[in-house]
Amino acid sequence: MATGVFAVGLIRHLILGPTCVCDIQTRLSRDRLKPLDRYPKAERVVNQLEGLVREMQEDLTVSMNWEGSEQTKRPVKTRVVEFFQLPRSVVISFGFSAVIGVILLLALHLESLVLTGTVLALLVGLSLALTLALILAIKKATPEGIRSILWVQLGFLFLLTASGTIYYLLVATQKPEYTIGISGPLEAFTAVASEGGLAGYLTMLGLSLGILASGIVGLVCASRWKKTIAKVELSMGVEALDQ
Repeated sequence: MATGVFAVGLIRHLILGPTCVCDIQTRLSRDRLKPLDRYPKAERVVNQLEGLVREMQEDLTVSMNWEGSEQTKRPVKTRVVEFFQLPRSVVISFGFSAVIGVILLLALHLESLVLTGTVLALLVGLSLALTLALILAIKKATPEGIRSILWVQLGFLFLLTASGTIYYLLVATQKPEYTIGISGPLEAFTAVASEGGLAGYLTMLGLSLGILASGIVGLVCASRWKKTIAKVELSMGVEALDQ
């Protein structure tokens, strides 16, 4: 009986034991194969990415070489002028300033109420045109010389406004009739050459000449820059047609 039980147990051990060990070994070998399989996949992905990166670098190198060759063909001055723009409001502001300078000189010497009223109205228009021109000149790539002239014009306009205000306050305190209605201030500014004395006359004369000169210089510089920009655009158009 004991021999039979031992034989049954031995047979069970021989049957079940190797099966469990085989299953464990197979599972362990399967788990060990998974990380080994990830390395070839990662290597293939890296190789694909490397090929794509090399293609992009080759295209970038070719485009940079082409741009460099195009830049070497054109002179530096031409490449710089391509980015400059001259807004129309800048030219209008320069012309406005020149006209107001002439009318200021006439009003200073002729002492006419009509000319004085015209000057005051035009000064308001000049301030608006000059403000718009400065905004566009800063926003766009306007030549530095044009911007400097605009700032000079703005300085003359501020000085003229401040001088006129101080003159009117001084004259109005001496003669209160200059404060009556609209004609009072007009008469005060019309008589600036006589009521303001030599200092007032020379101040207004200098500011009038400054506004006139800045307008004329601005028109000359603007015309030169317009011609230069037009020549560059024409040469670029010819090059584009040749290509």
